[in-house]
Amino acid sequence: KVILYNSTDELKYKAKDFIGSPLPKWNTPKKWCTQHAMEIIEATASYILDKLTLEAENLKNIQIQIITDSAQRDVDTSLALRNGMLQAAAKMDESGILFGGLQSLEYDHFLFKVFDGFCEANYTSERLASDIQNRFSTITPPEPNLNETLLLLEKLGGIGKVEKLTDMDQSLRLSSFSNYTQFEGATNIVKLFSQMVIYSRASEVDPPFLPDMSTSDLYRLFAWIHWSRSVLHVGNVRSAISGSVIAKAILEALEYGSYHVPGSVAAPCNEDADACVTILVGHDGDIDSFATAFDLHWLLRPPYRSGKAGEYYPSPPGSGIYIEYDLQSKVSKLSYLFPNFFPGEVPLIDCVPLVFNSPIRQELNSFFNLTKNNQTTSIIPLRQGISSLEVLRDRLNILLRKYPEANDCYDKAVNRSHHSGQSILKSKSKLKYNSTVGLNVSSLALVLLIVGILFSVFCYLKRRRHRKRERGSVYKYIECQQSTIEIT
Repeated sequence: KVILYNSTDELKYKAKDFIGSPLPKWNTPKKWCTQHAMEIIEATASYILDKLTLEAENLKNIQIQIITDSAQRDVDTSLALRNGMLQAAAKMDESGILFGGLQSLEYDHFLFKVFDGFCEANYTSERLASDIQNRFSTITPPEPNLNETLLLLEKLGGIGKVEKLTDMDQSLRLSSFSNYTQFEGATNIVKLFSQMVIYSRASEVDPPFLPDMSTSDLYRLFAWIHWSRSVLHVGNVRSAISGSVIAKAILEALEYGSYHVPGSVAAPCNEDADACVTILVGHDGDIDSFATAFDLHWLLRPPYRSGKAGEYYPSPPGSGIYIEYDLQSKVSKLSYLFPNFFPGEVPLIDCVPLVFNSPIRQELNSFFNLTKNNQTTSIIPLRQGISSLEVLRDRLNILLRKYPEANDCYDKAVNRSHHSGQSILKSKSKLKYNSTVGLNVSSLALVLLIVGILFSVFCYLKRRRHRKRERGSVYKYIECQQSTIEIT
């Protein structure tokens, strides 16, 4: 179905009535993952473990924690992820690596759906509308324009029985009936059909929706999805409240090596593990919330269209946020990984840096240096004993000051998930002066979005004193060219 808002009503139609071509046959129950999407998740899970262990020959104990929302498609994703890792672990059996934690899944409904009984939407409709309208006024819509995009859909898909797409009102505006939180008319049609075009190909539906569409036109449509989501779901009070809870979970995983789910009997990552991995399985909106919480963006390389300055926040299926934290150097590295559906001469998986929308506060300038290359942004402490995670905490504090409505929900999240393990950061002095075991802890965060589903990986890598392996093996295998520059 498609909902077409106008100034006075919410109109519901069947999507098939707006186009002459048949809609995709997903061959799966509503809101479940498609079979090929499950296979993609399994392959990606195998890829994660392969790259994690390929250069780290001395890893012998990897602890994995999987936390999921309770929605069926998230459970599907979690099981596929688990199965893929089990398959990869079986292939590594002769290596002697022990994989723990894959025998169970943990559920945390409120982490991903904060307004479903956990936090109140304690903001006014006027505040949300103002935030969205401000963003709408500053983000240029994609090219070709709406009229040309409707012409393309009509040319390739034919004319439906409701009305011609090109006869619809093509004004780009927010609906007063929805309190200015949804688009009116044809924009919703373009977004829906664009999703069908992309996801039918990502899921290998045969035939895909509008099979004669060219690759270049496909990526032009893709931009309309990302532009629409960016306007409605990034940089507003609602995404800030959700983002404060996601950000708290991320910082907890980076600090403790795992995220504590209230009521869970699962043990936190222990000191015997060489690597601790926490995987959060949620929704694509969590990427938007993450971007809002830490006030950053990313620019995907062509053929993707990210807007002039990354303001579209493109999140194609299979893409993800990657954060690495090294306890020994206290350096954090932030990247965005994304797939190329038609790679040609470019890598199948590519990466770009996550970039802050505004500089770090002047008070922190003397403590940290930010550098970036074409694959990552690094936060480098300039004084001994200072953690780069303080920059991420500072970004979160700025969010809470900008959106005071988020403070109550953030406090609830802090009180709800009291981690029973020892903070890796709090134990840093013990690690620093231990002459027998030089313990190095790093964390790797990876958010992957597959047909509307994301999962994030926060991975702690520990190596003992005489282990010699090159860090950043995941980056090496996606073959991103290094060229470091200083951010000013």
